[in-house]
Amino acid sequence: MEDAAASRWPLPLWLAGSLDVRRSGSSVLVAIDGADADGVRAMLRRGVTAIRDLIATDTGTATVVLPATAEQATALTGKPGQALQQIAAVTTTVDASDSHRAPVYVLLNPGIYAALDDRGAQIVLTHELTHAMTGVTAAALTLWVVEGFADYVALASDRRPVRSSAAQVLAQVRDRGAPARLPTVADFASTRHGLGATYESAGLSSGCWGACR
Repeated sequence: MEDAAASRWPLPLWLAGSLDVRRSGSSVLVAIDGADADGVRAMLRRGVTAIRDLIATDTGTATVVLPATAEQATALTGKPGQALQQIAAVTTTVDASDSHRAPVYVLLNPGIYAALDDRGAQIVLTHELTHAMTGVTAAALTLWVVEGFADYVALASDRRPVRSSAAQVLAQVRDRGAPARLPTVADFASTRHGLGATYESAGLSSGCWGACR
Protein backbone atom coordinates (compact mmCIF):
# COMPACT_ATOMS: atom_id res chain seq x y z
CA MET A 1 0.00 0.00 0.00
CA GLU A 2 2.82 2.42 0.85
CA ASP A 3 4.54 1.82 -2.49
CA ALA A 4 1.30 2.49 -4.32
CA ALA A 5 0.77 5.69 -2.38
CA ALA A 6 4.32 6.82 -3.04
CA SER A 7 3.92 6.39 -6.79
CA ARG A 8 0.53 8.05 -7.26
CA TRP A 9 0.22 11.26 -9.22
CA PRO A 10 -0.33 14.50 -7.31
CA LEU A 11 -3.91 15.73 -7.12
CA PRO A 12 -4.49 18.60 -9.58
CA LEU A 13 -4.94 21.83 -7.67
CA TRP A 14 -8.30 22.60 -9.29
CA LEU A 15 -9.69 19.33 -7.91
CA ALA A 16 -8.50 19.89 -4.34
CA GLY A 17 -11.51 21.95 -3.25
CA SER A 18 -12.97 25.43 -3.47
CA LEU A 19 -10.19 27.83 -4.46
CA ASP A 20 -9.82 31.43 -3.33
CA VAL A 21 -7.19 32.98 -5.59
CA ARG A 22 -5.71 36.31 -4.53
CA ARG A 23 -3.26 38.05 -6.86
CA SER A 24 -1.08 40.96 -5.80
CA GLY A 25 1.46 42.23 -8.30
CA SER A 26 3.58 39.25 -9.33
CA SER A 27 2.43 37.06 -6.42
CA VAL A 28 -0.48 34.63 -6.22
CA LEU A 29 -1.91 33.13 -3.04
CA VAL A 30 -4.37 30.24 -3.35
CA ALA A 31 -6.40 29.22 -0.29
CA ILE A 32 -8.34 25.94 -0.42
CA ASP A 33 -11.74 25.42 1.21
CA GLY A 34 -11.66 28.59 3.28
CA ALA A 35 -8.14 28.24 4.71
CA ASP A 36 -7.21 31.45 6.56
CA ALA A 37 -4.66 33.15 4.30
CA ASP A 38 -4.69 36.67 5.79
CA GLY A 39 -1.41 36.30 7.68
CA VAL A 40 0.24 34.43 4.83
CA ARG A 41 -0.51 37.24 2.39
CA ALA A 42 1.67 39.74 4.26
CA MET A 43 4.46 37.19 4.68
CA LEU A 44 4.37 36.39 0.97
CA ARG A 45 4.78 40.05 0.14
CA ARG A 46 7.70 40.45 2.57
CA GLY A 47 9.37 37.26 1.32
CA VAL A 48 9.24 38.25 -2.35
CA THR A 49 10.55 41.72 -1.54
CA ALA A 50 13.45 40.35 0.54
CA ILE A 51 14.48 37.94 -2.21
CA ARG A 52 14.40 40.52 -4.97
CA ASP A 53 16.24 43.08 -2.85
CA LEU A 54 19.00 40.60 -2.04
CA ILE A 55 19.56 38.70 -5.25
CA ALA A 56 17.89 40.96 -7.82
CA THR A 57 15.95 38.16 -9.46
CA ASP A 58 12.87 38.68 -11.56
CA THR A 59 11.42 35.30 -12.42
CA GLY A 60 7.77 36.18 -12.79
CA THR A 61 4.99 35.02 -10.50
CA ALA A 62 5.54 33.58 -7.02
CA THR A 63 2.68 31.23 -6.15
CA VAL A 64 1.81 29.93 -2.67
CA VAL A 65 -0.92 27.37 -1.98
CA LEU A 66 -2.51 27.01 1.47
CA PRO A 67 -4.65 23.87 1.91
CA ALA A 68 -7.25 23.65 4.64
CA THR A 69 -6.03 20.24 5.85
CA ALA A 70 -2.88 18.12 5.95
CA GLU A 71 -4.71 15.52 3.88
CA GLN A 72 -5.13 18.03 1.07
CA ALA A 73 -1.45 18.94 1.27
CA THR A 74 -0.46 15.29 1.05
CA ALA A 75 -2.75 14.67 -1.93
CA LEU A 76 -1.30 17.65 -3.77
CA THR A 77 2.24 16.30 -3.43
CA GLY A 78 1.30 12.76 -4.46
CA LYS A 79 3.53 11.42 -1.68
CA PRO A 80 2.84 9.28 1.41
CA GLY A 81 1.51 11.12 4.44
CA GLN A 82 4.72 10.69 6.43
CA ALA A 83 6.64 12.63 3.79
CA LEU A 84 5.22 15.87 5.20
CA GLN A 85 5.14 15.01 8.87
CA GLN A 86 8.07 17.31 9.77
CA ILE A 87 7.69 19.75 6.89
CA ALA A 88 6.01 23.16 7.24
CA ALA A 89 6.25 23.92 3.52
CA VAL A 90 7.63 22.44 0.33
CA THR A 91 8.40 23.81 -3.14
CA THR A 92 7.22 21.54 -5.94
CA THR A 93 6.14 21.41 -9.54
CA VAL A 94 2.44 21.02 -10.22
CA ASP A 95 2.95 17.54 -11.66
CA ALA A 96 5.80 16.52 -9.32
CA SER A 97 8.06 16.20 -12.35
CA ASP A 98 11.62 17.43 -12.91
CA SER A 99 10.60 19.33 -16.02
CA HIS A 100 11.81 22.92 -16.26
CA ARG A 101 8.55 23.71 -18.07
CA ALA A 102 6.32 22.62 -15.20
CA PRO A 103 4.89 25.50 -13.11
CA VAL A 104 6.32 25.70 -9.59
CA TYR A 105 4.57 26.67 -6.38
CA VAL A 106 5.14 26.70 -2.63
CA LEU A 107 2.78 24.36 -0.77
CA LEU A 108 2.17 25.07 2.92
CA ASN A 109 1.47 22.21 5.31
CA PRO A 110 -1.31 23.90 7.32
CA GLY A 111 -0.99 22.27 10.75
CA ILE A 112 2.78 22.59 11.04
CA TYR A 113 3.01 26.00 9.38
CA ALA A 114 0.25 27.45 11.59
CA ALA A 115 2.09 26.24 14.70
CA LEU A 116 5.14 28.40 13.91
CA ASP A 117 5.60 31.83 15.42
CA ASP A 118 5.67 34.79 13.06
CA ARG A 119 9.46 34.79 12.73
CA GLY A 120 9.63 31.07 12.03
CA ALA A 121 6.78 31.19 9.53
CA GLN A 122 8.43 34.07 7.65
CA ILE A 123 11.77 32.27 7.50
CA VAL A 124 10.13 29.09 6.21
CA LEU A 125 8.13 30.92 3.56
CA THR A 126 11.07 33.05 2.36
CA HIS A 127 13.24 29.92 2.22
CA GLU A 128 10.76 28.12 -0.01
CA LEU A 129 10.11 31.19 -2.15
CA THR A 130 13.86 31.36 -2.76
CA HIS A 131 13.69 27.87 -4.26
CA ALA A 132 10.72 28.81 -6.42
CA MET A 133 12.04 32.16 -7.62
CA THR A 134 15.58 31.01 -8.42
CA GLY A 135 14.45 28.08 -10.55
CA VAL A 136 16.25 25.34 -8.63
CA THR A 137 13.26 23.02 -8.13
CA ALA A 138 14.05 20.99 -11.23
CA ALA A 139 17.77 21.76 -11.37
CA ALA A 140 20.49 19.15 -10.85
CA LEU A 141 22.32 20.93 -8.04
CA THR A 142 23.94 19.67 -4.85
CA LEU A 143 21.18 19.67 -2.24
CA TRP A 144 23.13 21.19 0.63
CA VAL A 145 24.01 24.17 -1.58
CA VAL A 146 20.37 24.65 -2.62
CA GLU A 147 19.08 24.41 0.95
CA GLY A 148 21.94 26.37 2.44
CA PHE A 149 21.50 29.24 0.02
CA ALA A 150 17.76 29.38 0.69
CA ASP A 151 18.49 29.58 4.42
CA TYR A 152 21.04 32.32 3.78
CA VAL A 153 18.44 34.38 1.93
CA ALA A 154 15.71 33.72 4.50
CA LEU A 155 17.98 34.71 7.39
CA ALA A 156 19.80 37.60 5.71
CA SER A 157 17.73 40.25 7.47
CA ASP A 158 17.21 38.29 10.69
CA ARG A 159 18.49 40.14 13.74
CA ARG A 160 19.04 37.10 15.90
CA PRO A 161 22.65 35.94 16.35
CA VAL A 162 23.89 32.73 14.73
CA ARG A 163 23.95 31.00 18.11
CA SER A 164 20.16 31.37 18.12
CA SER A 165 19.30 30.74 14.46
CA ALA A 166 21.62 27.71 14.31
CA ALA A 167 21.06 26.47 17.86
CA GLN A 168 20.33 22.84 16.94
CA VAL A 169 23.46 22.15 14.92
CA LEU A 170 25.66 24.09 17.35
CA ALA A 171 24.33 21.90 20.17
CA GLN A 172 25.29 18.83 18.12
CA VAL A 173 28.78 20.21 17.63
CA ARG A 174 29.18 20.76 21.36
CA ASP A 175 28.03 17.20 22.07
CA ARG A 176 29.71 15.31 19.21
CA GLY A 177 32.31 17.61 17.73
CA ALA A 178 32.42 19.16 14.29
CA PRO A 179 30.78 17.17 11.44
CA ALA A 180 33.13 15.20 9.23
CA ARG A 181 31.19 15.85 6.03
CA LEU A 182 28.62 18.08 4.40
CA PRO A 183 24.94 17.03 4.51
CA THR A 184 23.92 14.37 2.00
CA VAL A 185 20.62 13.90 0.18
CA ALA A 186 19.67 11.22 2.73
CA ASP A 187 20.20 13.70 5.57
CA PHE A 188 17.44 15.89 4.10
CA ALA A 189 14.83 13.10 4.07
CA SER A 190 11.62 14.47 5.54
CA THR A 191 11.36 11.65 8.08
CA ARG A 192 14.98 11.96 9.23
CA HIS A 193 15.64 12.68 12.91
CA GLY A 194 17.43 15.98 13.44
CA LEU A 195 16.19 17.53 10.21
CA GLY A 196 16.34 21.06 11.62
CA ALA A 197 20.03 20.68 12.45
CA THR A 198 20.70 19.44 8.92
CA TYR A 199 19.23 22.60 7.41
CA GLU A 200 21.19 24.74 9.85
CA SER A 201 24.36 22.85 8.95
CA ALA A 202 23.81 23.55 5.27
CA GLY A 203 23.22 27.21 5.97
CA LEU A 204 26.34 27.53 8.10
CA SER A 205 28.58 25.75 5.61
CA SER A 206 31.39 27.92 4.28
CA GLY A 207 30.07 27.44 0.76
CA CYS A 208 26.83 29.23 1.68
CA TRP A 209 26.76 31.73 4.54
CA GLY A 210 30.52 32.17 4.44
CA ALA A 211 30.90 32.58 0.69
CA CYS A 212 27.62 34.43 0.17
CA ARG A 213 28.44 37.02 2.82
